[in-house]
Amino acid sequence: MKPSITAQFSRPFNAFLPDQHSDTLDLLVRIAVPATEPSTARQPIDLALAIDVSGSMNGLPLHLAKAATKQLIAQLTPADRIALVTFSNQASIVFPLQPVQDAAHLAGLIDGLVSRGSTALYDGWQAAANLLLPGALQGRQARTVLLTDGRANVGPREPHVLTTHFGATQLQGVSSSTVGLGLRYDEQLLEALAGAGDGNYHFAERPDELTGIFDTELLGLRATLGKRVSLGLQGVQVKDALNDLPRLSTGRSALPPLRAGQTLDLVYRVEVKAGTPLRLRLAWDDVSVDGERRSEKLTVEVPTAPLDSNAPEQAEVVQARERLLVARAQREVARLADAGDLSGASVLLSGLRNRLMVEGMRSGINLQKELVQIAELEQRLRRRDQTGVSKVARKRAYDVTTGRDPS
Repeated sequence: MKPSITAQFSRPFNAFLPDQHSDTLDLLVRIAVPATEPSTARQPIDLALAIDVSGSMNGLPLHLAKAATKQLIAQLTPADRIALVTFSNQASIVFPLQPVQDAAHLAGLIDGLVSRGSTALYDGWQAAANLLLPGALQGRQARTVLLTDGRANVGPREPHVLTTHFGATQLQGVSSSTVGLGLRYDEQLLEALAGAGDGNYHFAERPDELTGIFDTELLGLRATLGKRVSLGLQGVQVKDALNDLPRLSTGRSALPPLRAGQTLDLVYRVEVKAGTPLRLRLAWDDVSVDGERRSEKLTVEVPTAPLDSNAPEQAEVVQARERLLVARAQREVARLADAGDLSGASVLLSGLRNRLMVEGMRSGINLQKELVQIAELEQRLRRRDQTGVSKVARKRAYDVTTGRDPS
């Protein structure tokens, strides 16, 4: 597997002008992963589900969580393994990590789950992660999936403590995804935990969405070709990274796992200097039997020339930039909604809608999807759906900035 890297500045360079000239412009870095499966052998998957069975999960939420779990089990291969942990007042191992040899027996254990008590979120996740660590240390692909409809109220619950543990476990080979169900959970925490765990953050507004989310997790794991992905830029000064992805201590951008068929657009606002080439280096751990650290490099020559300020901006760069700026604005809408400032959120969305309409006409780019999303958020604001606005806006921003929204 060898992803391709391309880089494009927002404006073309004009040749034959003095050197030592610098300009600030937008840079689109596009990482494209082949859609075909690699020829190298793949490690099988180890999955450990940590499912909230506190009192609030009673009824339809738990019923559909059970159904989604059983359907997930039915899709595993003989080489894959699965474990199930539940948590309420404390964590409980329903069945340990094992291949699916008797699906009917596992289904019976799942059907026996009942809801009661509080939400020991950390204990449930830790119990699931501990089941995966031995296999992960032997090189197996390991993932916990944490499902909750509420907020942690038993055991450790401070965000910095939880993210530290998720991050440390990820470094040992166990990644973690999170699923928030309904409108009462802490979306900022679950997104942060998924980021620290090198996994995915999902939002299920309705319980009937859980089956699709579990399917997405399994398909994503099967398509994963690289993990612990990072990108470094040299030769330019980064003024802003519009994806708002985490930065490593080395200054490199921490990227989502590489998946077959994926295209990830990254936009940086950079200062370039004539005559100084731009160098990019993408690095990742290969998800294969050898699990080696691999890299791909790209050098872009910056001619001895300033920018042609009269040239139109490149449409692809503008499109990617505007989508990321909309995502950033949606995070601000979520923040305002969390603070109860629905009027401020409405004003922000109105201004954003007007700006996108002008930009679309000026640049000739299609921003219809973003305009539809803004209209949907405005409808929720008119219904005074404060919590729904926050969760929907934050999840859409997450999908765009991490390349999980393909359009």
